[in-house]
Amino acid sequence: MGISIEFKLDEYNKAKEVFKYLTSHKLKIGFTGSESGAKGTKVSEYAFYVEFGRGKGNVPRPFFSNATKDIENYLDTTLKSLVMEAIKSGASGEMVLNTIGVETVRLIQESILKGGFAANKESTLKRKKGTKPLIDTGTMLNSVRFEIE
Repeated sequence: MGISIEFKLDEYNKAKEVFKYLTSHKLKIGFTGSESGAKGTKVSEYAFYVEFGRGKGNVPRPFFSNATKDIENYLDTTLKSLVMEAIKSGASGEMVLNTIGVETVRLIQESILKGGFAANKESTLKRKKGTKPLIDTGTMLNSVRFEIE
């Protein structure tokens, strides 16, 4: 009776490749483009003002902060299986980051749509198409992006 040990060298090499990619690249998520809204304000600047409030009378509507808990939960429950699947299937580290990026963008957009924020002021309601905070033209919602560096 003997003992045998089997090494799957191809999976080991793929794991090294995936981890090398993941540790040498960054995933940036947010308002990474140069889009501007109807009044010429950059969407990234507007999103900052919305998140933290701006000046007198503009209350914070923390859509991004609210999404971070969902993003954290997603990563806690999914990251290991994504990496393992990439190793077993022969996929790349880039595929892992793309998958995370797509889902993270969705979670931020969901936070914007879900709302639960302070109601719009009367002056805002007069010029908006709807009553839901953070939703008017959809520019901010559709400007959430990710990029891999």
